[in-house]
Amino acid sequence: MNDLQYVKNAENTLLSSFYTDSTLLEDSNFKESFFYFSDNREIFNAMKILVKKGLPIDEDFIQKEIKNINNFNERWIEVITTMAVSNIENIEHELIEQYKKRELQKFLNRSISELNDTSSDKIINSLSNVSFNNINNSNWNFNDIQELKPEKPDFYLEDKCPIQKKEISLISSKGGKGKSFTALYIIGELAKLGLNCFGWFSEDDKGTTKNRFLTICKQNTHLSDANFKIFGKEKRLQSFIKIDRSGNYEASDFFLEFKKNMKPFDVVIIDPLVSLLCKDENNNIEVRFLMNLLNEWIEEENKTLIIIHHDGKGDNKSRGASTIVDSVRIHYSLQSIENNSTERKLVLEKANHYSGTKKEFIIKLFKNEIKPIEILFDTTKENKPHSKNKEQKEKPYNKENYDDFLGILETSFGD
Repeated sequence: MNDLQYVKNAENTLLSSFYTDSTLLEDSNFKESFFYFSDNREIFNAMKILVKKGLPIDEDFIQKEIKNINNFNERWIEVITTMAVSNIENIEHELIEQYKKRELQKFLNRSISELNDTSSDKIINSLSNVSFNNINNSNWNFNDIQELKPEKPDFYLEDKCPIQKKEISLISSKGGKGKSFTALYIIGELAKLGLNCFGWFSEDDKGTTKNRFLTICKQNTHLSDANFKIFGKEKRLQSFIKIDRSGNYEASDFFLEFKKNMKPFDVVIIDPLVSLLCKDENNNIEVRFLMNLLNEWIEEENKTLIIIHHDGKGDNKSRGASTIVDSVRIHYSLQSIENNSTERKLVLEKANHYSGTKKEFIIKLFKNEIKPIEILFDTTKENKPHSKNKEQKEKPYNKENYDDFLGILETSFGD
């Protein structure tokens, strides 16, 4: 297949996809100039006009907008018989790449023809600027404020602990407060909404994560049939960024693999944030690059991302560079409740778009309050231990109470 036929097929696929699902066109930044074939530019322009007018994209309406295609019926049949796709990102990227190459070729041809009449320094200077002036500016798509549709931020779990859709939320606390238990509770609630969820609990093996979720389900029985995918520490979570030979940050190969495998999921939880960094969580430049990378990814693919992070020592502030909190839409601090080992408190420290008045959300993780038995030594009777609470001493072993006790105990020594 020659290059032009390849481009034609790609352009037909893109137009067919816009025809099949007009929302793809509404959300796309693709421009008329990226098309190589003039007929396809005409069809694309007609589709854009119809979307702007709020009219359906169908043959009759398109034909009324077309002015310069003599063989419209033949071209239209060619478009609509091409298989449409739901993910047009790769096709758009390839067509833009082909467009850039054509523009570079035009410039090089023109420069060669001007060699006899133009100084070499002037041509070299023009060549150094061509990528910015002639190509990349075509991706600047300004919006007319009067034509934009007003949208309000949307949230999951507004009555339990608001999580903004298609944004990054951060949950932080000191070690031992129960961050991983809380993350499992949240992912369970989101899965019950019918969302496809994935959690990477990279500090624990998957069996421990399953046991923790079962502990939560004893109190929250409605989560017992919640289903979601997980990884434990068996699948090592690696840095999403790397440093190139020039010392600049770039996306790592692992992130590109991660991104590809996350396509089926609506919600992704990552525990902990520090695993994604390359060198230093206190370096604002490194953290800013990572958070920009994550924000671009979730915006492109409509993901909701929840990140678990550790607080610094001696205060309730999130550990590491200030850019971490600056880059998220919602930040919760997870706090224990005095004299209450079964519940945790999520305190809303930052919420850019949340308009509710409630700032603290109580979640019940464990079923039973465990009262420890105080063991005393009676020095008058052979130093044999006995229970101060005889009723507790005589109470038979109860596996459910014991398992809840282990769950609560875990939060004192781990997340």
